[in-house]
Amino acid sequence: MTRRSARAAALLLAIPLLGVAAACAQGTFPLAFEPATEDNSLCWGEVWCDRLEQAPDALKKPHEVLTGKAVYFLPDIGGREIVAAVEPEPLTLLIDTNLDGDLTDEVPIVHPDPGQARSLYLPVTIKGQDTEIPLAVRCRPDDEGVVSTLVIRAAGVYRGEVTLGGETLMVAVADSTFDGRPSNVMAPDTPADTIGIDFNGDGEFDLWDELRPMPAITCHNKAFYTISVAPDGSSITFTPTTPKTGTVAVTAPGAILSLFSEPGAYRVLLRGEPMPLPVGKYDVYTIQILEWDDQDRRFRMQCLELPESLRSFEIREGESTVLEIGPPMKAIAVPEREGESIVVNVQVWGAHGERYFPYVRADDGGLEGWAGMRLLDGQGEELDSGGFEYG
Repeated sequence: MTRRSARAAALLLAIPLLGVAAACAQGTFPLAFEPATEDNSLCWGEVWCDRLEQAPDALKKPHEVLTGKAVYFLPDIGGREIVAAVEPEPLTLLIDTNLDGDLTDEVPIVHPDPGQARSLYLPVTIKGQDTEIPLAVRCRPDDEGVVSTLVIRAAGVYRGEVTLGGETLMVAVADSTFDGRPSNVMAPDTPADTIGIDFNGDGEFDLWDELRPMPAITCHNKAFYTISVAPDGSSITFTPTTPKTGTVAVTAPGAILSLFSEPGAYRVLLRGEPMPLPVGKYDVYTIQILEWDDQDRRFRMQCLELPESLRSFEIREGESTVLEIGPPMKAIAVPEREGESIVVNVQVWGAHGERYFPYVRADDGGLEGWAGMRLLDGQGEELDSGGFEYG
């Protein structure tokens, strides 16, 4: 009954940044713990667990505060199924913190503000065999006010600043593998903890660009680094490394490629010139095509669908791999009847079989909006205008 959140259901990968100037920076940087809130948590590694139809077989003894109105959950936390229950009146959370299936020896957690149940996290500590695992749990009600989902995250984040190539970036890590240590990096068949790097300096971690499971290798401004985090979350270290490389390029004016491979995982920023990548085979996670206006403002459009030919590629030592994406673009109007009305949506396609979200984002906020349309009469006079819904 446990499911990863929709935002975290994509492939586990980490996103570094390749820029336009060579860099040589390294060091160990301190991190400080912050308790989980809706605003600061790294949502990539959260677990969403739906309520059960009845109490699970793993429940040996219920707590006396639980009535016939209680709902039960069995979230998978770090490979362990843990019995949990919620009593609606008053809103009370019970979790089997010692993993014995017995809730009678647990202390009920009465929610301090049921009106904020959708956003307020409750602290819970699971007692593992070798370590204690602090968690943050949110009791998420459905539209009828009944708690239908538990949202479970690490108890908080370890936040600080790092300096790479003379640029200071906010960084945060979280124990999204729930083993008590926020230091697990990507490896074959092994879950990784979560890292966020605020590349654009807006004080947040964008899900598409800046928030991913922690890579073994990352890069910034053409320099490559290994990443390691202290097991207690007190520091993060970037160490230079020099893998064998080739380059990647695109036919569009610019692009942001989110990629992963055995050497690591990367966010590649391209504008005009090829960018280096370690030798290896790569799968493409996402593509954003970029364009700049006369004032050098940057605009982006997110890819929704990739043809098979763009889903993977290989980097060979000393060679350049070119991905054909982007212009010339094609917009297709898709009319649909809804009752007595006709709704017109739009699909935007690149010249090489990739489909894009019909929405333009500007880095500086100067332009941001849906693709639009105008309805004209036979003389070219405007009868109506508006934006497309998602198509």
